[in-house]
Amino acid sequence: MPGQPQIEYQLTSTHERNGHESARLAFCIHEGTHIDPPLHYFSDGQSIDEIPVETLIAPGVMCRLGKVKPGQPISLAQFLEAVALPKDPTGHIVIIDSEWDHVTDPGEYYGPNAPHLSRELADWLVASRVRAVGLTNPPDNPEQARRGNAPIHRTLLGGGVLIIENLTNLDSITSSTFTVVAMPLKIHRGCGGPARVVVFDGSWMPE
Repeated sequence: MPGQPQIEYQLTSTHERNGHESARLAFCIHEGTHIDPPLHYFSDGQSIDEIPVETLIAPGVMCRLGKVKPGQPISLAQFLEAVALPKDPTGHIVIIDSEWDHVTDPGEYYGPNAPHLSRELADWLVASRVRAVGLTNPPDNPEQARRGNAPIHRTLLGGGVLIIENLTNLDSITSSTFTVVAMPLKIHRGCGGPARVVVFDGSWMPE
């Protein structure tokens, strides 16, 4: 991520020297696939360890936009045209696939051509009371966000919608009905949480 320290992975013990292997890992908490809680933009907001686990186990809704125009906000009309919504999306995790990829082209991912969500779409997600929105693109215009202007983050997090950023491998989701399980690291007072996000076909939910 631009402006953040590089990921560091350093072996502190090895099989040859110590009979086992261990390592030190250091990285930005918002690197790679991660979840933003309200504390990311609100000083009195919930931290990642305060988010109940069951909040991030929910039925999913997939919106496949195809390759969107570089640098353009994703409009509500684009979203509604590309998604098959349930009658009531309350409590769902909405995944928006713009085919923007932070893995194959990290240099461009946070560049001026990155697509981002429009304010009207963010407002709709809040009004629809979805639990979270999962993205393959940055929520906000990256240039504005670097200057501290992040209205989409603030709208979503302030409205109770968590943000799952930097999703990958969305082509593997082939079912129209699926359950999302997004488990962030439980970091005390964490302003974010690196996460493993998996999908189960069908409407499986924990008892």
